Amino acid sequence: MRAAVLLSLFLASLLAYAHEPSGAYNSYGDVDEKHFKSTVSLEDIRKAPQWSPATQEAPPLAPGRAQTIARKQLDRLIPPKSSWYVDAIRLVSAVQGTHWLYEISFRREYPPDVAVYGGEYVDLLVLMDGTSPDPKIIPRPGPDHPQ
Repeated sequence: MRAAVLLSLFLASLLAYAHEPSGAYNSYGDVDEKHFKSTVSLEDIRKAPQWSPATQEAPPLAPGRAQTIARKQLDRLIPPKSSWYVDAIRLVSAVQGTHWLYEISFRREYPPDVAVYGGEYVDLLVLMDGTSPDPKIIPRPGPDHPQ
């Protein structure tokens, strides 16, 4: 009887955990013929402060602060030979509307007389606790290197 109760509790906890999403959130960038990937695990996202836009007016980390953190990350990542501007600041729901993160998109500025299709970019992640994972250089995606 006791073994059946323990087994039932174990199976119930497995079932509850199975409904929790697992994995990671990724962002990418292309700069100077290098391909970058930033990854944050859902476990790390869950450790950061929660936020619910339905019940709280502002997220725990202000968008301006997230941008400052990402800009410092960009300055460490990219040599200061070119100018970059913030293209977008996205709030991303990473865990069923209770845990969010920022994805800050930077685009390289080109002279107005230079025609560019696409261009260089970096998307950086910032968690609600102010941490930002270091992007890693990865092989360029393609037929020989799927993401």
